[in-house]
Amino acid sequence: MITLADAEQTETNQWKGSMRTTPNDRKIIVSSIDLPIVNNIGQSICRYELVENNQIVKTEVETYELQFYKANEMELLLTNAGFSNIRIIKAFEHGKTPDKNDKVVVYKCSK
Repeated sequence: MITLADAEQTETNQWKGSMRTTPNDRKIIVSSIDLPIVNNIGQSICRYELVENNQIVKTEVETYELQFYKANEMELLLTNAGFSNIRIIKAFEHGKTPDKNDKVVVYKCSK
C-alpha cells in the first residue's frame, strides 16, 4: 500500500517513459503521467506505442485511478468490514514483515 503521505510526494504533471522489447523483437514505448491527487484519489494516464520496423503501428491509452489511504486507515476499514486476523506482509516476499522503508505492502486477513 502506498500511503497518502507517500503519494503526495510523487512528482506530478510530468511525462516519463521507458521502452520494452517483446520476445519477437518489437518495441513497446510506455509513456505515463501522474496527475495531482484530489480527494485522496490519484489519476494516471499511460500511453503504449507498438513499434515495428521503426514505425508506430498501434497506440493504446489507458487512464486509471488509485485510492490512497492514510497510514493505518486500511486496517480500520478492514476491521469495520468484518475482517479479522489482519496481517501486513511484505509485497512480493510472502511471509516477511515489511520495514518502514517499504512503500508497498499487502494486507492478509480473513472473514
